[in-house]
Amino acid sequence: QIAVSVQRLREDMARLSGVDAEIIESMCEDLTLIEASVQLIAQVKEHLIGPAREYMPAPAMIEDVVRDTVQVMGIAPEIIHFTVAPDLPLGVADTTQLSRAFRYVLQNALEATEAIAAPRIDVEIDLVEEKGVRYVVTRIADNGPGVTDANLDKIWVSFYTTRGAKHAGLGLPACLQILKQIEGKAVARKRPEGGMVFELYVPAHTGNAPHG
Repeated sequence: QIAVSVQRLREDMARLSGVDAEIIESMCEDLTLIEASVQLIAQVKEHLIGPAREYMPAPAMIEDVVRDTVQVMGIAPEIIHFTVAPDLPLGVADTTQLSRAFRYVLQNALEATEAIAAPRIDVEIDLVEEKGVRYVVTRIADNGPGVTDANLDKIWVSFYTTRGAKHAGLGLPACLQILKQIEGKAVARKRPEGGMVFELYVPAHTGNAPHG
């Protein structure tokens, strides 16, 4: 409704006569800000509110979710490299939302390596245990420029971005929310050799036999 009202105002203003051009220009700028705000609200709803109401966790093969996400995104095979531990248990997650989480991190890696002559994304899937809880962890590493120490803790904050106005800074916060919703977690760290590693922890399912 807001977007429609903005468009009608633009049409009405175009028909005005005898009005100072600077005033019209100022009003157009205000309408542009309103449109941008509407778009931002829509992004917040999609990225942060959507996952909260679409929640259907079930046992899932995490490797399949990652590979399906990579295929849907059309990531070139020469860029991405998989290392998968044998005999991994299933994870417990909403596969639709988990795929979104992987997509956010993979997209971040792709953007981080855009200016790299030989971009590379390494995906490692492993089993870890922390405080008696087993997780299927997916590590997504890139060879991009990474981030500064000062910015490392900010990347999970909504609206924070280092990539200009075209990026709302909602993807990684949404990823974190998705993982928290299934009692998992997301961790980011710098690679010693350069670039970033994102670790997505999904609780391991305890009721099924492992698969290999």
